[in-house]
Amino acid sequence: MKKLKLTALLMAIVLFSGSILSINSYADTISKEAKACEALGILIGSDADSGVTSEYLSTTPSRLTSLIIFLRIKGLEGEALTYNSENNFADANDLKWVVGRNYLAYAKDNPDLGWIGNSEGKFLPNKEIDAKAFYKVMLETLGYKQDLDFTYDDTLKFAESIKLISSASSMSKMTSFTVDDVAKAIYSTLNTKPKGETKRLITLMVEKGILDEKKVVAAGFEIDITPVKVVSFDRISNNRLVLELDQEIPITTDDISIHSENGNKEVNVTDVAMINNKAYITTADVTPFAAYELSINMNTPVNGMAIKNYNVKYVSLPKDTERPKATVEIVSNNIIKIIFNEEVQKSYAEDVSNYLIENDLPVYSAELDSSGKIVTLTTAPQKEGYRYWLSVSNIKDISGNTMEPITGKDFRGMPKDMTKPYVLQAKSESISSVLVKFSEPLNKITAERVENYIVEGNAISIIQAILDEESNTVTLITSEQTPGAAYRMTIRNIADLAGNAMYDVTTSFTGAGSGSSRSTISVVTISSNELEVKFDRKLDKTSAENVENYLIDNDIKVTRAILDGSGKIVTLITEDQTVGKKYRLEINNIQDAYGNNMDYFTTYFSGKAKDTTPLTYKVKSGKNSIIITFNKRVNKETAEDVFNYELDSSLGYAAKATLDMDNTGKTVTLLTKPQESGKVYSIKVNNVTDLSGQAIGTEDKVAKKYFIGYGGSDPGNLNLQAMNALDMSTIDIFFDNELTDEELKNLEISILTEDGKNYDRPKGLEYQKYFSADKSTVRVQFKTDDSNNPELFKAGRIYEVRVSNLDRLNENGEANIKAFAGTNQKNEAPYITNAYAVNSTAVEVTFSEPVRGISPSQFNINGIRITDTSVKTDEITTSATLYLNSSTPLKDDTDYKISVKSGIKDAAGYNSIVTSGSYSYVEFEGTSTKNQAPQLEDVIAIDKYTVMVTFTEPVKLPSASSGFTIKRTTSGGPSIVVSGVVLSDDKKTATVYLNSANGALTSDYDYTMTLSSNITDLQGLALDSDSRKIEFTGSDVELSPFEIMAQSISYDNKVITLIANKPFKNTNINMNCFEISGAYYTKSSSDSIEVYDRTIKINLRNALRKDDVVKIKLTSAGKSSIKDMNNQSLDMDEIELVTNK
Repeated sequence: MKKLKLTALLMAIVLFSGSILSINSYADTISKEAKACEALGILIGSDADSGVTSEYLSTTPSRLTSLIIFLRIKGLEGEALTYNSENNFADANDLKWVVGRNYLAYAKDNPDLGWIGNSEGKFLPNKEIDAKAFYKVMLETLGYKQDLDFTYDDTLKFAESIKLISSASSMSKMTSFTVDDVAKAIYSTLNTKPKGETKRLITLMVEKGILDEKKVVAAGFEIDITPVKVVSFDRISNNRLVLELDQEIPITTDDISIHSENGNKEVNVTDVAMINNKAYITTADVTPFAAYELSINMNTPVNGMAIKNYNVKYVSLPKDTERPKATVEIVSNNIIKIIFNEEVQKSYAEDVSNYLIENDLPVYSAELDSSGKIVTLTTAPQKEGYRYWLSVSNIKDISGNTMEPITGKDFRGMPKDMTKPYVLQAKSESISSVLVKFSEPLNKITAERVENYIVEGNAISIIQAILDEESNTVTLITSEQTPGAAYRMTIRNIADLAGNAMYDVTTSFTGAGSGSSRSTISVVTISSNELEVKFDRKLDKTSAENVENYLIDNDIKVTRAILDGSGKIVTLITEDQTVGKKYRLEINNIQDAYGNNMDYFTTYFSGKAKDTTPLTYKVKSGKNSIIITFNKRVNKETAEDVFNYELDSSLGYAAKATLDMDNTGKTVTLLTKPQESGKVYSIKVNNVTDLSGQAIGTEDKVAKKYFIGYGGSDPGNLNLQAMNALDMSTIDIFFDNELTDEELKNLEISILTEDGKNYDRPKGLEYQKYFSADKSTVRVQFKTDDSNNPELFKAGRIYEVRVSNLDRLNENGEANIKAFAGTNQKNEAPYITNAYAVNSTAVEVTFSEPVRGISPSQFNINGIRITDTSVKTDEITTSATLYLNSSTPLKDDTDYKISVKSGIKDAAGYNSIVTSGSYSYVEFEGTSTKNQAPQLEDVIAIDKYTVMVTFTEPVKLPSASSGFTIKRTTSGGPSIVVSGVVLSDDKKTATVYLNSANGALTSDYDYTMTLSSNITDLQGLALDSDSRKIEFTGSDVELSPFEIMAQSISYDNKVITLIANKPFKNTNINMNCFEISGAYYTKSSSDSIEVYDRTIKINLRNALRKDDVVKIKLTSAGKSSIKDMNNQSLDMDEIELVTNK
């Protein structure tokens, strides 16, 4: 019989019932191995109805049963079952089961299978099999041979050596070998690699199609996989992500998990589209500028491949709600270009059904160019002078916004282009490239066919033809030319965009010498470990950044090569050079952008002194951005990691960090939320390194800076950007600017449609709204008479919701209505997630979602009295600090349990916090560390009249203008007048506003700030006595003027809103401060003024006339009384507003 191959070893394992002998003891439980074998159909029990039971598992199989198992594993059972032979074992006829004798005869005639019987020629079919005998069968199954790989006496030891069993000694002492032991042996065998294989038997059986992959995984087996790596990750838009894989493998939504940074909320993954080796992931809309973590861990491999344990942290992009716009250019008799103002999706752009030309002009094709912005339409020939109407619609940008349609754009048919293209010049560019210039733009297909370029006598080969972006120049990549040789080339069959094919033409060019690929190279020493190498042409990135292509003598190693954005400058990072020493640099094996090998180059340079200058930076605000300028060039990877920039909490994270590589390599631009004009923000830079690897210092004086926000977007306009179903009861509404507290109060929400039909409003539908993440995101939670958690927004359905009753909201073209998809996520009650002992008398607690109702009475800590909390009862928060009575402090090495009561509710007030079960409490470890006095951390002059003071922890101030004294350090003199002090939301930063009517700070002097002992932490402990005085340097930055940034009028023409660039100091502003005229304004004693933060609302009793002009200007009283925090008067010209129609 032929030696069986591995394929035979892997044939189907089917049912194992066989003849078994009963014993008295029963297994107490069904083992995982037995369950796995049952799931795969290897064990079925004594009968199909009862299945695998503990009684069945306690039975012992016979030798004949073991032979059948072996034959089944090898795929030979069917052949053995019907095998007839007179040659058999001596005791075969003693077997009452006649068919069983066929199996014995088969084993007898095939001794290489290993079933040779005893020395007397007997098989002993009914004898109970023991561990040694059965594991001998399993070793044979794995391809090992008795007396070749192991001896029978050493079966168990050999099985232990290949980790088939854990202990040969324990196994040899077994008094009986049950079906359960058989299951464990089979399970272990399936999880072992056969002889000479790199994968386990179970994996090989799946790959051969013998076992179903999903069933194997469901049975608890782990399949050996080929790991698929994620090559790159990128964000396309707020809700679209893309992964590039190193191999093609389908990914489903079930394979992907996305959570918010704190892990509290899971993002709904709605779709995964696979295009070759790229996965395009679509999610529900997420909060812009927030951090999320995406994980992929495929439980079920596909074709033996899987992505395992992939995690990436990213910051969500802002929502792009701008619809793409397009213009039309009639290029020729059959070519039309559609030019978009942003990138559009290829599938929509190249769908010819999205283009319609009336008057019988069909569109044959639509091709999107590499920029993603220009679509070239090829049409039937136009009739000269005929009038046509072009419509373009349904094309989407990469964020999914549908274009503003072009409807009935009329144009006249152009005369047919009868001019054939011709060659202007053919010139060798390098030793392996030729440039051919034509008279007009060409058809790409014909221009890039290498067979259209024939070199006489096949003197050189044309390898590739590349048409440039302007479509009139072709670069031919050739085999190596002979320097100075004359070549003749015939060019033919190349057409222009109108389809006119050129006349065949023969042109000549001279082969380039080696000098033509010689590049002009210059080398500049930047520092002791940095060289700048400039080339006169663009380079191939791979060869340019290969450090092996650069050699410096005197044992100086090139550690890194960086090609800049221009493609012509390479920065070499080297080991430290010696000052003044002469070095030789050799450059070899570099290719240009066309793949031409450049000549060997050598030059000399002189070593420079080591640059020990610490890495520092300056910062300023831009429109929706922060611009950071470092004092030297920085490493691109660290500079563009958004998590290396710790922004002011109100800004969240930067969505992008872009290093300007083309110019200095020192400037990074961060894409941020819109900033509030005049507001002071902080930034801390971590882990960014210069090109030598030196990281920026970690101390705050170096890493942390402050800047004044630039309100680049017009706060007078408020645009609805998007909506998202957070759960079935809650939606998030995203605006492009922050709302005021008053606007939040006035905001109205209406559900309009469900799947295109008028929404059937449930009885008692109502909602609560509150800010989430920031004041540009509003969360709306609904309830009905039937449920506090109604299932309103259901998965698979589309809803339309309108927001209204905001004076400055853009409602043109239903811009205040947005559609979104439902979800299957149910609203869950809030619960306590963590507790941390800040000190012996303070505990910080966090919650799963925003809550309200925080008070001492709502918490219980065993043996501890809670006296106060850091937040007010009606305040919405995700964390709070509990202050403990000093008579019952926490202790070291003591575990505490904190539980909550039902008075704490979700932010809407609809659902009480979980008060029973494991989510109703958390445990934490106590500490005996006493509360430490707060300390002054830093003082920085923002401008001549504004000083920023930071503390190590949240503090309480004595009043709005006391607690801070500033004097010149050297000359002393009178104190500089403080106009007011504002504490930040986190209570750790105080902005001290100086009176602009008095003397200003200047950088020519140092100043001393003294702080009052009445400044305390939230537990009442006074500022540390050693931290109440600090020196700082003044500033020469001018104070920005106090002015109105935006104005609006309500839809009913009864409320005028003015928004300033800075907060108002005085709130006692009245109608006498303004003069109002026009639009039939009639003064009333009921007219009133509301002032809060940066907003003034003028409430009129009588509505202004519709579609008219109202004028507002300051009176003398207004000029003298309306001040900012620096006591600066409001600079306001007369304002004109058009009333609503």
